[in-house]
Amino acid sequence: MTKHLNFERSIIESALNASTYEEAVAVARMIERHIGVRYQRPVGDRFNNYGLMASSGSYEYKALEPVTNGQDAVLERLAAAKWGDLSNVPYQSPAEAAEDLLGNLNYRQQADMVTVAFRESDPPTRSNKRLTIVYRDKGCGMEPAAIPNTIFALGSSHKTGSPWHQGAYGLGGASTYRNAKAIVLVTRRVPEMKPQNDRISVAVVLWEAHGKGQSAYYLVTSNWSPSKNVEPWSAPALAYPDFEPGTHLALISYGVEGFHRARSGDEMSFDMLLNTRLLEPVIPVRFTNEITRDKNEYLRGLTRRLSDNPSDERLSDEEDLLYTYHGVSYRLPVKYYIFPMDKGTRRRFVAKNHTLVFTSNGQVHHHWKPEYFRLRTGLNKLDKRIFVVVETDDLPIEMRTALFTPDRSQLLANEAALQLENQVADFLASWYKLVQINNQLIREAISSASSGRSSLDVGRRIATALKVRGFSLSGIGSSGGDRPAGSGGLRIRKKIETYPDPTTLEGPDKLIGEDGKVRSLEYVLNAVDDFLDSGRGTLTFQTDHPEIDPVRHIAIGRLRDGYLRVQIQIPEGATEGEFKLTAHLGAWQKISGGSGPAMSHVSTLVVVDEIPPRAGSGRGSGRKGADKGAQVAVIWMTPETYNNDWNNAIPGTVDEIEAMTLAQSRPEYKELENLGAQRIPTIVLNRTYTPYADYIATRAKSLTEDGARDAADRYAVGTGLGLLLLHEDLKRREKGKETPVDPEQIVISQQAVARSVLLMMPAFDTLVSEAGIED
Repeated sequence: MTKHLNFERSIIESALNASTYEEAVAVARMIERHIGVRYQRPVGDRFNNYGLMASSGSYEYKALEPVTNGQDAVLERLAAAKWGDLSNVPYQSPAEAAEDLLGNLNYRQQADMVTVAFRESDPPTRSNKRLTIVYRDKGCGMEPAAIPNTIFALGSSHKTGSPWHQGAYGLGGASTYRNAKAIVLVTRRVPEMKPQNDRISVAVVLWEAHGKGQSAYYLVTSNWSPSKNVEPWSAPALAYPDFEPGTHLALISYGVEGFHRARSGDEMSFDMLLNTRLLEPVIPVRFTNEITRDKNEYLRGLTRRLSDNPSDERLSDEEDLLYTYHGVSYRLPVKYYIFPMDKGTRRRFVAKNHTLVFTSNGQVHHHWKPEYFRLRTGLNKLDKRIFVVVETDDLPIEMRTALFTPDRSQLLANEAALQLENQVADFLASWYKLVQINNQLIREAISSASSGRSSLDVGRRIATALKVRGFSLSGIGSSGGDRPAGSGGLRIRKKIETYPDPTTLEGPDKLIGEDGKVRSLEYVLNAVDDFLDSGRGTLTFQTDHPEIDPVRHIAIGRLRDGYLRVQIQIPEGATEGEFKLTAHLGAWQKISGGSGPAMSHVSTLVVVDEIPPRAGSGRGSGRKGADKGAQVAVIWMTPETYNNDWNNAIPGTVDEIEAMTLAQSRPEYKELENLGAQRIPTIVLNRTYTPYADYIATRAKSLTEDGARDAADRYAVGTGLGLLLLHEDLKRREKGKETPVDPEQIVISQQAVARSVLLMMPAFDTLVSEAGIED
């Protein structure tokens, strides 16, 4: 009996210590020897199951799925202890469950219940990019018979109908299996869950060729068939009583691109990724990197980390986005953080490529990369400095489940997801403070640009070429997206003098609302920022439209610099016609005491079935300065001055810059000032682009100063025209939700444009030289 227990103990101990593929195989052989026969059962009860474990998203992100499974297991254990049968648990969210069940424990005690450790596997990890990730939770654990239908099942989950579990799809954890050479599971059911027997189960998942594909399998104690639920190997808990109830899961030799080389605090490190993607984890996580011998880290999420590390240089604000779908309105909190660029602080807080994130239950389910953020919002100077959080918890859980992929890596391609991204993009593009900061950064960058009349003429030549060829630019108006007249946007924002006691309330005289859509309006209240937040005054809205409920269909933003944004939803099928929309500031408290006078502003709300598209910007009579084909600007810059991660291999880009900003920063574009907030496609050319610099250096030997400038202008016209057409094509793809273009492919396309122009330049130079044009 003792010998038998010792062998069982040896199996469990070897499984807990397994870090390499060979050690995992050795555990499987010990199990086979103990059973006496080799019985296999495929993961998901399907052979050739490699493809069934495929899903979108990187394996770095998938490595967080076992973490959330462990957190769910801890909540399940504590809920069973408190409520008995899990059907009695009343919680409506994981956060609510965690707050009630873990409220008496400090964060370190909580984190000790869900741990992650990195171990060396197939050393050295730094060169083969493979490591072993060990997850350990002190949660509910599993009985042997439950393992095939839970952790080794594919596509089903007992959590689907449970709002207080994070898991919902039954695929997340299994999506990690195909990236590991082996998986080692050790688990023991907790007594609170009333197991039939107190046993410790051990299973080793290995891969082998099966027919035309690969299959992941584990050993079981008897012959398996699809109609027979046979169990993996287990032993009485007496064989290894030191193993506390819960689950140990090791992903052996797991291939990753970032974890193997990233130090703690690096934007590609595991701790940074977990803190970012589990923005507000329901349970903190203790992380140990045994490879670098780093001390324990207690990971509590990025929201906590930012609050624990305040900075006067980091800007932040938040407002609710009024999101409407199928006639129902939801309020989604949107918060941004802007980090100071010169110190690179965002990289010390936020995981790589996470510029904007959509969260559910505090966990990231989809994110935008910097390039996508810049394309969608037009905030081209903030993509490497900003971090935006869009919380979707106000949406019903079944709607969130239909929005995101099962592995929580991206949005699904459906109407609701498309509408959500479009509204978020417009919301950010019309956020006054963000536009103001972006414009200031642009002014700082282009004020030192090398430009002048030559670049002005180049821009006009490009605009003329576009018109001759029948192209029109889809320029962007103010306040995010093309707007018809009277849609409510204030086109030119002037500085508002604000006071502790306001004196004016202003807004649009007329606005047009489209059936089923949300419109953003801007109002001016010349009060200090905290006037409304402090409760000294309350702004309300009323309308005589019979179907618009001010509480459900109108969202009032934050007062900032005298401006505030108001969103109004026009319900689907709303009565068309003209109605009144009244903004009212009731009696308010003066800074010196007493009540201030009430103020009101009445707007005409015109509800229509559909707003006709506005004619493209840039079409003019040619009589005024700003209409002389000048809807294209050209600026020469260098990577050092433009500061948008350029290098000498990038020929340039196209940014859309407000006309007012161009006019204030560059004297040659002063004539654009009357266009206000209209965004002008601005071709920014890299003066130090290596192929161009080499060409100019060669040609300068045989050209006069004017000839060299003319050659540069010819290059600017050809390259600028190509970059502009490429930019417009990318915008059309984005609006049509075609397959997004990879950022690296965009750079390749930009290089192809510039090289094609340079390829033709020598022949043209020879032609003009022989004709004597340069002289």
